[in-house]
Amino acid sequence: MQTISTVQKKLHKLNSDYRGKFDPQHPRMLKIMADIENLSSIVDNKKGHEVSLRKLLPVLKEHGKRLKKSWKTASYLSSSKLDLDAVRADIDEMNRNLTQALEVVTEIRRQFPKEILSSSEVGNDVNFYCLYIEDLFQKWQGVANRTNSQHFNDIHVYVSSANNYKQLALKSKIHWQKKNYIDMIQQQVEKIETRLAIIKIICGTEELQKQHLQLVEQYQQQSFQLLKLAAELQNKAISDEKLRLQNARMPKTKYSGGSWNTVENNITQICKTQFPGHRIERVVIRSDWSEKTEARWRHHRWIYGTYLYIEAWVCKTHNNETSVHSITLRRTKLDNGQWSALQYWSIGDSYGILEENIHK
Repeated sequence: MQTISTVQKKLHKLNSDYRGKFDPQHPRMLKIMADIENLSSIVDNKKGHEVSLRKLLPVLKEHGKRLKKSWKTASYLSSSKLDLDAVRADIDEMNRNLTQALEVVTEIRRQFPKEILSSSEVGNDVNFYCLYIEDLFQKWQGVANRTNSQHFNDIHVYVSSANNYKQLALKSKIHWQKKNYIDMIQQQVEKIETRLAIIKIICGTEELQKQHLQLVEQYQQQSFQLLKLAAELQNKAISDEKLRLQNARMPKTKYSGGSWNTVENNITQICKTQFPGHRIERVVIRSDWSEKTEARWRHHRWIYGTYLYIEAWVCKTHNNETSVHSITLRRTKLDNGQWSALQYWSIGDSYGILEENIHK
């Protein structure tokens, strides 16, 4: 391919060797003159291209500067970035700058032949920025695809986890446990929805959208079904809990009447002290006295003791909620062989109860 300098040298040689030396109408001379005019046109066109390229160079440099700044932030995109607004801002800026720059590069490629972009200093500079922008476009697609793949991998894990929690929720017969499993399903769905939203943001170009559209739609459908299932399980759990609450009663006991009434009153007073601000509704003794000798490691030494344990159910109301709790109390055997006063020791499982069912 002829460069401008090569054409100019050839043109100069033709002018110096033949112009004015032969009959202008001679066929040979007509051919030479046509070559001179053609070469002159090439020189003029190339000079015109160079003028245009000099005007375009600052525009390309500005696009390159903007893209470099955008790339610095957007290239660190990963599945760990979950702030939708921040991700959207970074990606929108990158896509906007890249689209504008590519429009200029595409037009340059269309208007200027390749030899123009490699035959002069300004052409080389323009070509450098064109290649930089085109390379950045390819790299950006790579980052976007890689990040989307990471998000899809995470989504797959969350869908699997949600399905596991679904099975656990369906099997569980304990209200609070079932509720926890349902909450976990909803949490997995929220994570899925967040990542799907980010994938849509990343897929700013039609080409990327086509690549991932089917997978996005598939996971969106699964997310919707999981959310629907969680709502159904939640409604059933609420319904079951209402039914359980309506049927809840205080446990029956054989430890009542006679001397047990004194023990029951003693436990009631202990509970009033142990649970300030709670209204003690009723106490039901759950077990007979049980003597145990125990060894416990406390403060770097063994402590031995003999204790008299008793268990009870206490019904109490707090913040307009009434519940029944299992508690353990004990007496300690003193050095003189006597027993200490009864004391609160620990609290166990519980369940809710309606106030009108306390004495049923």
